[in-house]
Amino acid sequence: MTTEKVVLAYSGGLDTSVAIGWIGERTGADVIAVAVDVGQGGEDMATIRERALACGAVEAEVVDARAEFAETYCIGALRANALYMNKYPLVSALSIEFAAAKGLPIDVTARSPYSIDQNLWGRSCETGHLEDIWEAPHDDVWAYTADPSLPREPDELVLTFAAGVPIAIDGRRLTPLEIITELNQRAGAQGIGRIDMVEDRLVGIKSREIYEAPAAITLLTAHSELESVCVELDLARFKRGVEQRWTELVYDGLWFSPLKRALDVFIAEASVHVSGDVRVRLHGGQAVVTGRRSDASLYDYALATYDTGDTFDQSLSKGFIDLWGLPSKVAATRDRRVGG
Repeated sequence: MTTEKVVLAYSGGLDTSVAIGWIGERTGADVIAVAVDVGQGGEDMATIRERALACGAVEAEVVDARAEFAETYCIGALRANALYMNKYPLVSALSIEFAAAKGLPIDVTARSPYSIDQNLWGRSCETGHLEDIWEAPHDDVWAYTADPSLPREPDELVLTFAAGVPIAIDGRRLTPLEIITELNQRAGAQGIGRIDMVEDRLVGIKSREIYEAPAAITLLTAHSELESVCVELDLARFKRGVEQRWTELVYDGLWFSPLKRALDVFIAEASVHVSGDVRVRLHGGQAVVTGRRSDASLYDYALATYDTGDTFDQSLSKGFIDLWGLPSKVAATRDRRVGG
């Protein structure tokens, strides 16, 4: 009789390493582990493959998907300005706490008792002392970022975008993978992208998570600033609501849902004119925009200036104020009348 086979998406971390043995024990099936390289770093894929086999997989395959992950998933999150609870740039993180009891070859000990997941877009860390939400993160939590309080010279760069997609650093044309990789190094060296938060899980549980996302935070900061220059008022307001819903869908694991697919179309259309340059200063744990320019800019100096020579007709203000306030004025008159 042929033994049933189960293909497991294998990360090399706690959850899926435990899952190999668990699936085998519960189903009697042979487990084939497929590990996808999305820029995890730390360990090479050969080591992860060996771990899968050591955990009981009958076969283990590895796939280099870093470029696809950058171009499709990271850039999708960037164009959506995806920050869950306005903080977290969607770096996946889950827990399992009993790997040591199973004898699995995972680097989780009393000295380093963390569940860690990492990829090109960032790194997450949970469990251990972090489950006490009053206790500050220990220094050994951080791996992608340097201590932001240490003295160092600022690093200033110019990011170029085309239709919401980063295409160059300081005029050097690069792929999304190359841009994210370089920014992880440069922004990480300035301590940028550290996040310590208590987040709302889908099932209602609140969980403390530590994230490091130097490239993600730098790109999101620059992209959002460029949008403020290039996207029209009503479109920008509506897009902010779309961004929140898009982020919630992805956080909840619904990347392939019809709603998320439809929102992608809207975001792509809203990003058509998001092209230009953003100058960013990296220093002291912060990515600060110091300049922005675009051929598609909606900023008009002659209209915006308070100095002499402005082209805005100030006499139009009175009529606008009268019309804009008319509904409120009528309602207030009604309230006084019916309220005595």
